[in-house]
Amino acid sequence: MSRLLWKKVAGAKVASGPVPATGRWVSSSVLDPVPSDGQPQSQMPSSENGQLRLNPLHIQMLSRGLHEQIFGCGGDVPDEAAVQRSIEHLRKHGLWGQPTTPLPDVQLRLPRLFGGNLDQHFRLLAQKQSLPYLEAAASLSEAQLPPQPRKWVWAEGWTRYGPEGEAEPVAIPEERALVFDVEVCLAEGTCPTLAVAISPSAWYSWCSRRLVEERYSWTSQLSPADLIPLGVSASASSSTQQDWQEQLVVGHNVSFDRAHIREQYLIQGSRMRFLDTGPAQKSPSNGRHSSVCSEQDTNISAGCMTRGTVGHK
Repeated sequence: MSRLLWKKVAGAKVASGPVPATGRWVSSSVLDPVPSDGQPQSQMPSSENGQLRLNPLHIQMLSRGLHEQIFGCGGDVPDEAAVQRSIEHLRKHGLWGQPTTPLPDVQLRLPRLFGGNLDQHFRLLAQKQSLPYLEAAASLSEAQLPPQPRKWVWAEGWTRYGPEGEAEPVAIPEERALVFDVEVCLAEGTCPTLAVAISPSAWYSWCSRRLVEERYSWTSQLSPADLIPLGVSASASSSTQQDWQEQLVVGHNVSFDRAHIREQYLIQGSRMRFLDTGPAQKSPSNGRHSSVCSEQDTNISAGCMTRGTVGHK
């Protein structure tokens, strides 16, 4: 999947006029008489400009203008036998031939659609918005991960480890995709203590200043300086969400890790998105398995808090 492919597909599919029909049943702008006990149904008055559309069962549909914008002109003709079965079903329940009052038609000009129908429009729109994150996820799944460092640096902030284990301090991991994990010393509060991340090109570690600096006591009130910087901005003076680069962060129960990322508390937000591996490990069709996992997670967390050890998730 590539951006060039998206541009080619989207560019070729944008249409300014009505889109082609895609398997929709046709309906008339006025009511066609249908025999009911040998007598034709009385016709309902059509709305202005012939916009009123009724299906073969005399049910009001989208106005002609909206229908042509969404589904195009024409459509499939319903099977006569199916129509008759529906009429008999309605007659059986005393609903066939009941007088109805048509609702006023809506006159609305919709934006141009991507693709040939409404389904393609939203699929292409979703593909465009999610494409950077799908590419980032693919880069992680296809990457040959670098070797783990033999020695970790004891220093405040982020440290990057090269292919040979060489360490260098960095402000943030400037990567499009990361596998990320946070550790919190629960006995001392909710401040993030340690973090580790890995990308297709390097390992990263982060240490809290509360862990590295020697101080008698720390306030329990957290500030943005206590949280982990992780967002990559496109410019030093970023002020809107569009100024941030798309990033994908993968984690297990990643909502826990997300809560300790500094940029997640900015009013303007960022373009960072999260992929949780937790639900991927639990079969959606096996409720018992999910329940057991939840109980185990609760017991582990409770045990960590009781022992005062470093715990996470």
